[in-house]
Amino acid sequence: MIGKSFGVAMSLVCIWNLSAAASLVDEVAARQGELIEVPPGRHEIDAPLIFTADGGGLYGPGTIVQTNPAVPVVRVDGARDVRIEGVTLTRPEGAQDAAESALRADNATGLIVRNVRVLDNHSQSGSVRLEHCARTVISGCEIINYKTIGIDDRTTSPLYGYAFQCIDGTGLVVNRCVQTTIANNCIIEERLLPTPETKEAHQLGTLTDGREPMHPGELAKGVAERGYVDNWHQGSAMVVTGPEETRHTLIQGNLIVNAAQGIDLHCDYANVSGNVIDRCMIGIKGTHGCFGLVVDGNTITGADLWGILFNPGAASHGTAPAEVGGEPRAWNGDAGLVISNNLVAEYGYGNEYWNWGGREADAPSSYAIAFLNGQLASNPPVTGVVLSGNSVLAGGRDVEPGAAQRYRYAVYMEGWDGDKRLNPTAIRGITATGNHFEPGLRGVCNGTLDADTESVTTP
Repeated sequence: MIGKSFGVAMSLVCIWNLSAAASLVDEVAARQGELIEVPPGRHEIDAPLIFTADGGGLYGPGTIVQTNPAVPVVRVDGARDVRIEGVTLTRPEGAQDAAESALRADNATGLIVRNVRVLDNHSQSGSVRLEHCARTVISGCEIINYKTIGIDDRTTSPLYGYAFQCIDGTGLVVNRCVQTTIANNCIIEERLLPTPETKEAHQLGTLTDGREPMHPGELAKGVAERGYVDNWHQGSAMVVTGPEETRHTLIQGNLIVNAAQGIDLHCDYANVSGNVIDRCMIGIKGTHGCFGLVVDGNTITGADLWGILFNPGAASHGTAPAEVGGEPRAWNGDAGLVISNNLVAEYGYGNEYWNWGGREADAPSSYAIAFLNGQLASNPPVTGVVLSGNSVLAGGRDVEPGAAQRYRYAVYMEGWDGDKRLNPTAIRGITATGNHFEPGLRGVCNGTLDADTESVTTP
């Protein structure tokens, strides 16, 4: 045992060198609350490394290989001020499709995950997963190859009621957390891309059996008749969710490549700035009740469906009085949004434009920036939006000069026809100033924004 200073903010702590004779699982169990060095080399384990005491953690250059696909590599459970730094977490070939995350934290406070590499954890649970955590920092990490082939089972939902074959998996899941910093990470998928060959090989989008019999609901119109859905590329590079609990999140300076959804937001008070997203179905999405979000200075290239999207999802709702024995239901809507200084370029030149706008000459549903209606008639509309200083470019460095643009509108406001608002859940209260929007196949915008408009506020 060696006592020494470890970091600016920490006092004397105990750092244990992993002995060659001891297993890493035993070492962690025996020395809770202390930092353990993982020396160079591969260290195989078949049970999770669980941290339940305050303080301590792992550091060092070693690689931890979890051979059991049913359990995490590292788990932090109810502990404060745990640090995981510098290690690599992975699974061996043949056991990379896993039921669990590589790193999972539940009810943790003050967790720091820094300069960690998470490789080939192919899971629908997410490679790194935070649940009910506070004051977490995830920085300088690499999450590489997180996707898997799976079933998106919506049979338990009364709104959907079906299941289908899909590509799924998320690099980083933040659920019901507060005060989270996600900075300067790389989240990249290199192996499982949404190509026609992948779709055919795995019958992606085909309806299949779920936990319950199929019973199509309100959001499943026509699905049973078709026997197929086209949104078979599921998951996100990162999702920050728990819309009525998750708040005060900083997402800054991350690099995301080959995502389904780059950054998926269902939260309040988030600052999403300076991120670079290349090749995705959707670049940045906010739904299900996002209040007080700043989306600023992001670069999105190769988006194939929507570059930036906000819409009231099914989970958003107005206020409601208390039911018998319950609490009043507070308003949960999408409002107070600042969307500024973002760049969307090379639209439609990602991996799956063929599955979206590329299916028809008019590029239906293809919009660089989109504000959609509510999924349900009861959803409050998106409102209070500032759209400023953004740029939508028809081409880009990797697009041949003169090539036809692949988006229908630079900005699309569903439920609007010119200056007329046709749907009660359509966006209201948008101010647009100083944007550069190159027209799409149908123009700049279907609503009141146009190439000559400096500022417009919808009723």
